[in-house]
Amino acid sequence: MKIPGVHHLPIPTPFQVGAINAYLLDGPPLTLIDVGPYTEKALASLESQLSDLGHQIEDIEQVLITHPHMDHFGLAGEVKRRSECKVIAHPDAVEKLKDFEGFYLREQDYFGEFLVSMGMPTQMVQMLTEFPKSFSLLAPPVDVDDTLVEGDQIQIGSLQFDVLETPGHSPASLCFYEPTYQGLFAGDHFIDGITPNPLLEMPQPPETERPKSLVLYLESLEKINRLDLKVVFSGHRNICTDPQRVIDQSFLHQEKRSKKVLDMLKEEALTAFGLMEKLFPNLPATEQFLGMSEAVGHLDCLVNQGKAQTRTSENIIYYEAT
Repeated sequence: MKIPGVHHLPIPTPFQVGAINAYLLDGPPLTLIDVGPYTEKALASLESQLSDLGHQIEDIEQVLITHPHMDHFGLAGEVKRRSECKVIAHPDAVEKLKDFEGFYLREQDYFGEFLVSMGMPTQMVQMLTEFPKSFSLLAPPVDVDDTLVEGDQIQIGSLQFDVLETPGHSPASLCFYEPTYQGLFAGDHFIDGITPNPLLEMPQPPETERPKSLVLYLESLEKINRLDLKVVFSGHRNICTDPQRVIDQSFLHQEKRSKKVLDMLKEEALTAFGLMEKLFPNLPATEQFLGMSEAVGHLDCLVNQGKAQTRTSENIIYYEAT
């Protein structure tokens, strides 16, 4: 199913997940939803695809960022520099887009302590939280001009979008719903064939507790489940024309994984790191943070449901079935 004036622009990334999906909306204003990482290949691809549609970067009037991950926003500063367009994102994305490296270094400090409390060996934590300098090159700073939150609406040509906050994969995740065509621009909140990983996040000031990412993701997925949906324009992979199938599969996957985790806790108390090793044996170092996000996420859900509880011994947190 197509929506008039919407063009799919796959932009290459250096990551295993592959291309991100940017979308050009004819408008007015001429709008990009996400832009890709700051690499020569991504920039060349964006320029080429815009040219095929009769445009150039200098024509872009606004960029909407679905969430502040480098593969989705890295080129925003270059597009803004050349076009003088507006960059629009969630309020919680502003700091990260403006100073990605500084934000990452603050996360490094937070997770250095947190991951040790989750049972991960100190030496492994130091390796895992080391900031890859190359990451900052993929996400140069960009100032956000306007912000959007739940309940806002945005008009682009004949299309009027309802703005939805969908925290989970990122606390600053936005989706854009067009009710006339029952279409959703979902970023990484919804991907056909991949269950989005609700990543560990540090607390968002003025909050002092870290977001329970998987709990939030499932709440956000239920919000999407209540929409009348015919097509979802995802941040990766294909445009999905049977979204209910993907939503149902996502709920079922999370339910099965949580049951598996609970069964493990009934056998013995585990740290999050110990759980990760049981769930994902021999996980490469590059995947350890994703693995810990998954393990902590399901433990958070079980605690939230009253099916598990924590106890602390020598500053290490253990989880056990109630």
